Amino acid sequence: MIITLDAADKRLAKKIGASRFKNARKRGIPNERWGPQDDEYTDREGMSGEIAFCRLHKIPPDEEVGAKTKDHDCEIDGVRIDVKTTKYGFEEGSKKGCLTSRCDKEYEVDVYALMVGEGGTYRFAGWCTHDELRKPENIGFLPKARNPCYMLHQGVLRHEPLTKRAFKRAG
Repeated sequence: MIITLDAADKRLAKKIGASRFKNARKRGIPNERWGPQDDEYTDREGMSGEIAFCRLHKIPPDEEVGAKTKDHDCEIDGVRIDVKTTKYGFEEGSKKGCLTSRCDKEYEVDVYALMVGEGGTYRFAGWCTHDELRKPENIGFLPKARNPCYMLHQGVLRHEPLTKRAFKRAG
């Protein structure tokens, strides 16, 4: 399913992304950007992916602009979801376009979801449970990354809509 953000959603993503970045640096939280892209792009696209996911699932996005106090981006019926965003589409055997999560921190989330796209147009690529992603066999390195991460290719993600029932079946 393709989601295209309107002008208001794009402005919201830019505003929230920039505010979160600024507030996190003030509090001494390190920048977790992995690639060579600039911070504004990273924050805007990450927030845009979150908004697109929320629009798709008909839930409100988290508009909190302060430094985040929780690991998840949104919830569906109590299921805590961390939305990841990449501009890279499906490439068989490529590490680009994988759903990724840092190895050096334990996150309090139930599900990871992946949105693919940029510039306001995104595709829901799928989801996996926390336990499905965070296995030793899923540890690898992204190109240009400094640290290892957990990673799952888009092709192995669950493509069914994310509901509480689907989450329970997966667990």
